[in-house]
Amino acid sequence: MRIKLKMYTTIIALFCSLMACEELIDLKHGESETRLVVDGTITNGPGPYYVFLQQTKSFKTNDEPSPVTDAVVTIVDDLDNQEVLEHIGKGVYEIDDIQGAIGRTYSLNIEYNGKTYASEATLLPVSEIDETEVNFRKETTELDEGYYVTIGMPLTSPGEISYYRWLVTENDSLYSGVDNFIITSDEFLADHISFELEYAFELDDKVAIEMHSLSEEAYNYYMALSELAESDGGLFSPSPVNPISNITNGALGLFRASAVSKVEVVIEN
Repeated sequence: MRIKLKMYTTIIALFCSLMACEELIDLKHGESETRLVVDGTITNGPGPYYVFLQQTKSFKTNDEPSPVTDAVVTIVDDLDNQEVLEHIGKGVYEIDDIQGAIGRTYSLNIEYNGKTYASEATLLPVSEIDETEVNFRKETTELDEGYYVTIGMPLTSPGEISYYRWLVTENDSLYSGVDNFIITSDEFLADHISFELEYAFELDDKVAIEMHSLSEEAYNYYMALSELAESDGGLFSPSPVNPISNITNGALGLFRASAVSKVEVVIEN
């Protein structure tokens, strides 16, 4: 999803403290071209998988992005298996026949509004989560009181850098939003990954944790998206820039393929 500061024709009053004067400046901008936004994922877990399509709005409107319902969306893997996706409503296209597998490469093709958009993603492996630990922590200035889950696993490919995204579900509710991205790499680790989730859970909570493999470009995309969400928009903050997409022809968003390792923990005494 595109995060962008909205700009309007604005009158800004500049106060000149030394000269006690006021100057009015009228900032102009042109009409913005709408762009396609893509969010698609294939995993090695059971399907179906989905590709979400939206279209951005002009600067001059205050509407939400609109779903794209009339695109032709195709997935082809490197064994020449091909599927034309079915639109199931509200800009959601379903991948039902092609099964994600580690090592396979998947090509996405979108025909929409007279343009062609394409992307490619290889489904990289991921280690199995083999350690879980639950610890109770009292409230501090930095932590809420509750039970905290630590997870661990071996490196996916020792000697190489691997990238990961974590998804956490509490009692069937997903912690979502760019402010809840957990993105990591094992670049500076010797042989093992271990870290504590920052969420405080309660007794009897059922916690599901998924570890998704990422390509380096997907990792960089999510990191940029997370940094945008954390920016305070202050005077010294960097100007907002869209994360670099792996979709051609000026589209926004990401198409990725990920292996998944999953573990479930019930919080008990």
